[in-house]
Amino acid sequence: MAISLCFSIALGLPLAGIAQAFTEKSYFDLEPATFYVQAIAHHDAGNLASAADMYERTLSADPLHLSAWYNLSLARYGLGQYPQAEKAMESLLALSPTDTAAYELYGLILHRVGRHEQAVASFGLVLSSTPSAHLFANRAMAYLANNDMNNALPDLDAALRLDPSHFNAVLGKGMALSELAQYQLALEWFDHALQLRPGQPLALSNRAVLFFQNGERERALNDFRSVLSKHKLPEVFAARARCYLSAGEPNEAWLDMQEALHLAPDLPELLELMALIEKEWKQGQAADEDAKF
Repeated sequence: MAISLCFSIALGLPLAGIAQAFTEKSYFDLEPATFYVQAIAHHDAGNLASAADMYERTLSADPLHLSAWYNLSLARYGLGQYPQAEKAMESLLALSPTDTAAYELYGLILHRVGRHEQAVASFGLVLSSTPSAHLFANRAMAYLANNDMNNALPDLDAALRLDPSHFNAVLGKGMALSELAQYQLALEWFDHALQLRPGQPLALSNRAVLFFQNGERERALNDFRSVLSKHKLPEVFAARARCYLSAGEPNEAWLDMQEALHLAPDLPELLELMALIEKEWKQGQAADEDAKF
């Protein structure tokens, strides 16, 4: 099973993190202008929390300030505050529903909050007017998250035709082929992704899973160790735990899930996996007790 890393999926805007400008349609008096200039300065400096605060002050003074709504959403997205980003984006789209460029960010937000079908539709609105490799790749990732390989693969191929070295498209191709049990081809695409970005954690983790499935345990564990030595990602611990569980090693799986839940204690899919592992672990303990008698 491919690792999609639902909260660190490789999606992005072409100018991610950079405040975007929209045509202003509201009265722009001195007070909101002052707040907005400060917000942009914080945003450009990477101080997203301060930028978000100043965007909100701008909007308190001028609720029709379209650029502030967009950039507030962008800042909240950059902070990982996806419900707040969604709320700001919906306020913008209520004011200006034809601002097609905003639907790209909206698609990213929808993907992050798990509304993948709506993310697909949002990306589609932008693609209809502005096709690009990164948009096709982003929509493909939303399809992948919804387990829709039939639509993911054409989008990935479209992205690769436009940009054969587009990392997200290369990575996504490996993920899709892995889900379709085309393991050798998937490995080739993950290797290609790692040529483009050596050590990239998502490519390494997915390759590790395939190595484990193919019986290449040491190669798999080496890839997992390489990722976790630099990136303590809960989904990577969980992926290794699934591998251990499939190999009949619930003790090792349990230890990895302890690490995963320490990093992300409330993620539902991690809690579900831990429940499954604990069930296997208890059954193993009971079998060991029976064997003593």
